[in-house]
Amino acid sequence: MGNNPGWLQRLWHTLRICRSAHMAATAIIVLAVVIGVLATFDESQPMTSQRHALFVLEMIVPLGVLAAFCHLLTIDHDSGFAEVLHSLPTSMCRITIERIIVATILISSFVAFIIELLHQYAGLDRCLAWQAFALPALFLFGLTQTASVVGGNWITGLGAGSVYMLVDALTNGQISGAFFLYQVSRGTGTVPLVTNRCMLASAGLGLLVLAVVCYSRQRRSNLGLQRR
Repeated sequence: MGNNPGWLQRLWHTLRICRSAHMAATAIIVLAVVIGVLATFDESQPMTSQRHALFVLEMIVPLGVLAAFCHLLTIDHDSGFAEVLHSLPTSMCRITIERIIVATILISSFVAFIIELLHQYAGLDRCLAWQAFALPALFLFGLTQTASVVGGNWITGLGAGSVYMLVDALTNGQISGAFFLYQVSRGTGTVPLVTNRCMLASAGLGLLVLAVVCYSRQRRSNLGLQRR
């Protein structure tokens, strides 16, 4: 029970990070795009309109996740409070995992809301939408966090995710192969869709684990320098 106040304090700090102005702005922009897609939905050509919705949102939703949470693990360093973070008695591994869990819950809730809107007003299949939006978002989330931690700032993470998305879109998956982000809407790929989605999910989880390991090692390195 004695650890609860500290846990609640860390949770509150994480929630403060996750409700920053740029995250709110990103959510509003993504919702505006979703509403725009729904407003142009042609009921006389539902299949064509659904493919158009998938094509647009398969890029916008993961990009929104990338932009909103690129600073999740580096905000303390970016804002100059890294020393305070590293001085906490709680392990950095626990802090990192807590932040990732909170962010994952928020991302999942937001994506679920968007998918439900598309299902109710455009008839988009929920399962197909989850495959199109959630799994690429998970992969990019992991890639962004790892790149941010290794690079030491959120710009590195945002750049890594953005470049991957851009190259993947322009080359139609010729470089990424089994990790092609847009296979649902484009219908092309080097591996079956199920394999592609499983690969993205596995890689995303693996990258998040790598981000946790790298972040924990950074703390040990910083503590070692302080003792000297």
